[in-house]
Amino acid sequence: MKAFRSLLLFAGFFSLMFPLNAQLGDIGTLVAGGPKDAELLLQNYLKPFGNALGANLSAGWYSTAKSHNLLGFDITLSTSVAFVPQADRMFDASRLALTNSGNVSAHVTGTSSPTFSGKREAGQEITYIYTYNSTPYEIAKYKTPQGTGLTFLPSPMLKVGIGLIKGTEIMGRYVPKVGLGKFGDFSLWGVGIKHELKQYIPVLSRVPILNISLMGGYTKMNSGANISFTPDDLGVTVSNPPSPDTWKNQRMDLGVSNWTVNLLVSADLPIIAVYGGAGVSSSKTALKLKGNFPIPTLNTTTAQVEVQPLANPIDISIEGKDGGITKPRLNAGFKLKLGLLHINFDYIYANYSIATAGFGISFR
Repeated sequence: MKAFRSLLLFAGFFSLMFPLNAQLGDIGTLVAGGPKDAELLLQNYLKPFGNALGANLSAGWYSTAKSHNLLGFDITLSTSVAFVPQADRMFDASRLALTNSGNVSAHVTGTSSPTFSGKREAGQEITYIYTYNSTPYEIAKYKTPQGTGLTFLPSPMLKVGIGLIKGTEIMGRYVPKVGLGKFGDFSLWGVGIKHELKQYIPVLSRVPILNISLMGGYTKMNSGANISFTPDDLGVTVSNPPSPDTWKNQRMDLGVSNWTVNLLVSADLPIIAVYGGAGVSSSKTALKLKGNFPIPTLNTTTAQVEVQPLANPIDISIEGKDGGITKPRLNAGFKLKLGLLHINFDYIYANYSIATAGFGISFR
C-alpha cells in the first residue's frame, strides 16, 4: 500500500518534500475482519490526521481585520502547522466493538495501538477465529498500523483576496486536479468572505487604527490513488484464490473539508498590524475504499480458509470541531508591512492548536 502511504503524506503536506518513511502499514489488511471492524479501526487511527489537516485548512485566511479597498488585493503564501494533542496519539483496539458474534470473533493482544500521529512502533495484534464444531480456526491475523511519529502536520496554502464595496472582501483558494503519477491525484478549492463591522458602530468608526470584522471560509481537498490488496496479504493460506484480475479495480478516495467563522479585531499601523480573533471551526474527513477486496471465511467442509470478493467495503467519515459559543478558539498574531511585501505570524489556541507563517504582496 505504498500509494496509500504516499498519498496521505502528500495530502497532509500539499507536496512538501517530507521523508516518505511514515509507517502507516497496510490498511487493506484491516478489511480482513470485515468492513465494520475496518471502519472502527480506521476512524481511530486516522482521527489525528483528519483533524490536523482540517485544522490547517481553517488557517491562513487573514492577517488583519481590515478589508481591502475596492479592487485592492493580496496574494499570500502561508504554511500552517497543526499540533496533535497527546490524547489523540494512541488508542486501544480492545475497547472497540470488534466482531464477536456468530462463528467469528476478534481477539486483541497488546495494550495499545498508535494512531497516525503515534509512535513508530508495532500496534496491537488482531486475530480472527472462526469456530466450527467447537474447533477454532484462524482465518486472519494482522497488527494495527504503526504511527508516523509526527505529532504535528504542516500544510502550505496559497490565498488570493480582492476588495469589494462597503468593507467587503472575497477570498479564494484553488488547485486544479493534478496527477501525481503512482501517488494518485489531488485537487483543492476554497472560498471565503470578510466584512467590516466597524462601520456600523458610530463610536468605534472614529478610531482610525482599529478594525473589526466577521469572516467565514470553506475549503475542500480531494485526493485519490489506485491501491492493491490481494489474498496474499491476509497472512494465512487461502485455498481458493480468485483470478488476480478480481482485485485490479481497487482505489482509495480521501476528502477533507473545513468551515470556519471568526470575529476579528486588529490595530493597523503603517508598518505593523496586530490582530486577533475568536471563532469556531469544523472539519470532516471522508475515506472510501472502492473496488473488490478479499474477505476470508472458513469452508466448513474442507476446514480451509477461502476468500470472497467484497465490493466498496469502506465509506467512513471523521468529524472534528474546535471552539464554540461558550469556549471559542482564540487567535493572535502580527503582520509586518514592507511596502507591497507583507509578512505575518499567528497562533490559534484550540484542541488542535495551529501556528501559521505567511508572506505575500498586498495592494490597497
